[in-house]
Amino acid sequence: MTYQDFTASAPARRRYWARSHLGRRTFGRARPNVGTGPWPPSGGTDCSRA
Repeated sequence: MTYQDFTASAPARRRYWARSHLGRRTFGRARPNVGTGPWPPSGGTDCSRA
């Protein structure tokens, strides 16, 4: 939704906030991936040595 859509239409604003509210619950239940190990790797964060 563009800023212009949001500011021009009350129904658009209601739809925006309703969808935002529903998405917050989904986002709040998210958990991090297992991953491949600890970060940073044991060599530190210097990627120039790769």
